[in-house]
Amino acid sequence: MAVSSQSAVRPVFTNSSIANGLLVFAANRCIASSLVVQGIGFTANDYTINTISNIQSISGTSFVNVMGLPYFWNEEGIYKVVPGKSGALEVDPITVGTILTFYNNIPKNSKRYVRGAYTL
Repeated sequence: MAVSSQSAVRPVFTNSSIANGLLVFAANRCIASSLVVQGIGFTANDYTINTISNIQSISGTSFVNVMGLPYFWNEEGIYKVVPGKSGALEVDPITVGTILTFYNNIPKNSKRYVRGAYTL
């Protein structure tokens, strides 16, 4: 797959499988790659790529899988990736209306070193 320098994803912090695709979290955006099977079986060129959000990631260590959905930190808040009403993936903030004031008092440099954890 050829990617122009203007649309390149840099640097990639982590990726996560979801439904019938792959999410790529990078410093400049979140990308979804969906498998679109047109024939029988898998082929390496049978996919589509969509930018689902321009919300930036700041670290590969903040990501957690919560019941099959990725959650992650960035400089402005904590986000989750969920299927929207139309079925397309969306990146939603979970700190707004909850702990945003507390979160904003954490130094930006400290947020880069956060380690995510989740248990049931």
